[in-house]
Amino acid sequence: MDISMLHDMALNFENYIEIDSEHLCEKRIEMYEKKDADILREVIPALNAIIYDAEKYKGWILEQFDK
Repeated sequence: MDISMLHDMALNFENYIEIDSEHLCEKRIEMYEKKDADILREVIPALNAIIYDAEKYKGWILEQFDK
C-alpha cells in the first residue's frame, strides 16, 4: 500500500464530511440567533450526506485491506 496515496484519498473523504459538518454548525448558530427551531430541519440533507460519505469512506477502507 502506498501510504501517500492512502493519506490523500482519506483526506478527500474527510473533506466532504467536514464541509457537511460545518453546515450543521452554521445552521445550529442560525437557529439560535434567529430563535427559530424550524431551521434545525435544514440540517437533514447535510446529515444524509455525512452518512453517505461515511459509508463510502468505510467501504473504501475495507476495500484497501481486501486486496
